[in-house]
Order: sequence, then C-alpha cells, then structure tokens
Amino acid sequence: MNISEKQREISEKDINIRKKTGESTKKDSNITDKDRHIGVKNIDTIEGDINIFEKTSISAK
Repeated sequence: MNISEKQREISEKDINIRKKTGESTKKDSNITDKDRHIGVKNIDTIEGDINIFEKTSISAK
C-alpha cells in the first residue's frame, strides 16, 4: 500500500465518521478555506518580521 492509498483510506474513514456523527463536510471545507487565508497572512507577517530583523541587524552593525 502506497502513501496515496493510505491517505484515501484515512479520508474515507473520516468521511464515514462525519456521516455517522452528522457533521457536515461542507462546513469543514469552509473552515479550511478560512485557514488558508489565515496561513497566507501568517506568511506575509513572517516575511515582514524577517525584513524588520534584517534592517535592525544591519543598523546594529
């Protein structure tokens, strides 16, 4: 069994569990979209922090 088969098996189990518990898979996809936007913001702030660090370390020299 390769990795993609294992991932598919896990996701199928996850979907079956959600169906049994009545959780909406659409709701979860909306959450992941929001998380992606948050992730993009985090990347931007990390790059900003790196720029600030580079400027301060240069001025400290």
